[in-house]
Amino acid sequence: MKLYNAKVVDILRLHQKDEEFLNGVQSDIHSILKHTGPRNYYKLSKSVPTIANVWYYCMTTLGNLQTLGEEYTGTIRVGSDGKIPSKTLQVLWLILYVGGDPLVERLLSHSKQKIKNSTTITKDAKEFLIVCLDFFKKEKVTLRSIHNSLFYMDGAFYNISNRLTGLRYEWVCRRITDKKQMSSIESTVHIRIRRTSAIVQGGVGLTLTYVFI
Repeated sequence: MKLYNAKVVDILRLHQKDEEFLNGVQSDIHSILKHTGPRNYYKLSKSVPTIANVWYYCMTTLGNLQTLGEEYTGTIRVGSDGKIPSKTLQVLWLILYVGGDPLVERLLSHSKQKIKNSTTITKDAKEFLIVCLDFFKKEKVTLRSIHNSLFYMDGAFYNISNRLTGLRYEWVCRRITDKKQMSSIESTVHIRIRRTSAIVQGGVGLTLTYVFI
């Protein structure tokens, strides 16, 4: 099958479609968590975006299936060799995509502490390395803006996680514009969240079952 480089507009459209779907999933999860009580809801609500993203991409990307956005735009994700990426690379991408910022923060803080405690690095080298780490930590927004600018120029990597793993989008067929056809696709990947709540010794028991139609 001959592949073509996906255009910026298609990549933006596919991510917009995925985000719309994920927003719906997050809304359903929030509704369910509210049944667990205010305290539990407060603790768990911050994790909802991570839970939704991990579940969605585990069911699609890690299952070698297109996401809703990829199906909509007629694109697939490929590695630097132009082939379907390995499971290991896809898992690495998901880890970076979902937990990239916290991982970077921990890595920078850990590296800074290691450098400070090192007995083999010279004082001048320590100062230089710490300045570099502080720069990356403070200028994350600037670096992200540079990354976004590069994307709009070459259309290669939409996310930093894509750039680090070398994953990009290839166009394989004409994108779907018919609303009826789009509704048909949405119905095949639509998620039902079945809620079962039961009062157990004054508490709320909650079982979530995700079902692919």
